[in-house]
Amino acid sequence: MTTTALPRRSADSPASPHGLRRLWDRQLRHYPDNGPRAFYLGLTVMVTVTLYYEFYVQGSVATRIIRDHRFTFTSYVYVQVIGAAVGAGASIFAGLADRWGRANLVVYGLPITGVITLWGLPHAGSRTTFTVLFALLSAVEGVMLVATPALIRDFSPQVGRGLAMGFWALGPVLGSLVVSEVASRTLPTHEDWRYQFELCGVVGLVVFVVALAGLRELSPGLRDQLMVSLRDRALIEARAAGLDVEQALKGHWRKMLRIDVVGSSLGIAIYLLVYYSLVLFNVVYLATVYGYSEARANALGNWAWIANAIALVVVGALSDRLLVRKPFMILGTAISLLGGVLFAGIRPLDCRPR
Repeated sequence: MTTTALPRRSADSPASPHGLRRLWDRQLRHYPDNGPRAFYLGLTVMVTVTLYYEFYVQGSVATRIIRDHRFTFTSYVYVQVIGAAVGAGASIFAGLADRWGRANLVVYGLPITGVITLWGLPHAGSRTTFTVLFALLSAVEGVMLVATPALIRDFSPQVGRGLAMGFWALGPVLGSLVVSEVASRTLPTHEDWRYQFELCGVVGLVVFVVALAGLRELSPGLRDQLMVSLRDRALIEARAAGLDVEQALKGHWRKMLRIDVVGSSLGIAIYLLVYYSLVLFNVVYLATVYGYSEARANALGNWAWIANAIALVVVGALSDRLLVRKPFMILGTAISLLGGVLFAGIRPLDCRPR
């Protein structure tokens, strides 16, 4: 993939915003050089990791939340289901990014999620209040986590699809790693589960201050240049091949309803049940079945997330180099099935803390 070099700043180019205007007008009029681009990309990744940290932190102390709020395990699962449903529905409103800007949705969503995590959830006086606040957190994050991948794409170099997806997926995985690492180190000295939320909320507000000062986005004109040029090239090649472009574009939704497209989407949705089970219920499972403390259960989770993060990047790079996807999908599924069977076959007595 090649792109046309972007023009340098000219004397009559629109000036970048200054002063308080920079707090809302975050659009870059010129494509940034490598240094600033790396900064914007790194800041966006940091924000993404923080959002997942806030969203997953409850999993590290789920047993204590269930005990203190007198949830049954089933009712606690329903809290997660409600949050997921609300977050998925709220993601539709990410279209506001076209009007308000992607960076603004991310930046000004951070203080909302930070306050809910720092003050709201730890001080929820009832199960109903906790559920409502978690649904609100899920709704805000549902909007923000649609905007962050777009920002990552805007500031990412042109890499292969597999590696690009690997880097993007590092956000939730590193967020999970932060949750388990922080909990495993702080729970022995801070037994109150609210401390995990308060620490996470402080981190979220600090990241908000950094993002408020530094996060930017490409202007629509810059974003569209690449898309327009690639679309024009595709149209030219299609017409050269004798294709009727207008006819080919008719019924495009119906053409997408194929087993290889729908089946893959359904497959990864079901496969992610394993991931979300680990994120939300790993501590509950290890504490109730094997008698682990919350700190030890989170420490074991560290190994899972470190291995996951490494595999994301390595397999993405190998997939791009070998130009195949399905062999890695089949191999990964086989390893997961084998690991799941072995894990389920471990007797509780074999894993009791000594």
